[in-house]
Formats: sequence, C-alpha cells, structure tokens
Amino acid sequence: MIVATNSPSPSPGQNTSHPQTAEPEQKKNKSTAKTVTINKIKYRITSKNSATVLGTTDKKLKKLRIADTIMINGTLYKVTRIEKNAFRKHKKLKSAVIGNYVTKIDSEAFASCKSLTNIQFGTRLKSLGKRVLYQDKKLKKITFKGRQLKKIGSKTFFGVPRKVDIRAVRSKARSYAKLINRSKT
Repeated sequence: MIVATNSPSPSPGQNTSHPQTAEPEQKKNKSTAKTVTINKIKYRITSKNSATVLGTTDKKLKKLRIADTIMINGTLYKVTRIEKNAFRKHKKLKSAVIGNYVTKIDSEAFASCKSLTNIQFGTRLKSLGKRVLYQDKKLKKITFKGRQLKKIGSKTFFGVPRKVDIRAVRSKARSYAKLINRSKT
C-alpha cells in the first residue's frame, strides 16, 4: 500500500543546510580516488564535486544518516551514489535517511539488514539497483521524498513484508506503485 503525501518534507531533527566535514584522514584507493571516513561512513571522491558512499566502519551502527554534502579540505562534494553492498548484512542498522543528492543506489546496498525498520530516500533518487532492500523482513516504513525515480531493479522488495507502509509524493504514488510491483519478481 502506498500512501500519498502532499509534498516532501525533512524528517524531524534533519538538518540539510550544513555539510559534514572530514578530518584529514584520507587514503588512496587503487583507482587513485581519495577515500575518507566521516562520522563512521566511508566515502570515495569520484569527481571534483561528487562523492560515493562505500559503507561504514562501524558494523554496530543503528541509525544511518547520509549527508547531502561533505566537506574535505575546504572543498564541498555532493554525495550522489551509494556503492554496491555498502550496508549489506548490517544486523544492527534500524533506520536510514538518504541525502537529497543521492541519485543512484547500487545492488544490494541495504540487503539482509535484519533490524532495518525505516528507510527514507532523498528528493533526487532516480535509480534503485537489484535487491537493494532484499530480505529486509522487519521493514515497516519506506519513504520516497522525490519525484524522479524511474527505475527499480529486480527483487528490490523481495522479502519485505507485504504490509510495509510506503509513502510517496501524491503526484507519483501511482507510478511508484507500478515500479514497485514490477520489481518484486
């Protein structure tokens, strides 16, 4: 069941105006892209103004908040993507709020998170990969704040309870319902 809402609104306590900043703790990846850790979340700098979430350094993380932007050495980067398997099998993760600039979430990013009950996707999300929420059996609420979602990969909602509360912007509720129903197989 998808419940339509009038407009996207930030969650209580959500502050989207201030970017998260990194400490000078930077590592070089094999592809020479910088990798940084901010508030226990690992990011890879992918271009001169964007970053990708790689995962977390804390397997016991309960609440995940992916920022809209991060600041590293005075440079602001938009967080635009969540990498494949980024938070897969994080058994303690209960809730996740995805930043507004994230446009793509790769395969199995939140698959088999046994405690995940609530997830909120940002306003610019365009694509969910295969099995993103696969086997998240305790999921109770999924919120889509944006109007740009065009693709949901196969089996993304496989194993998610049938009575999960799915909320979407009123103008997109019907089209998102079709995408979700197609992705279950």
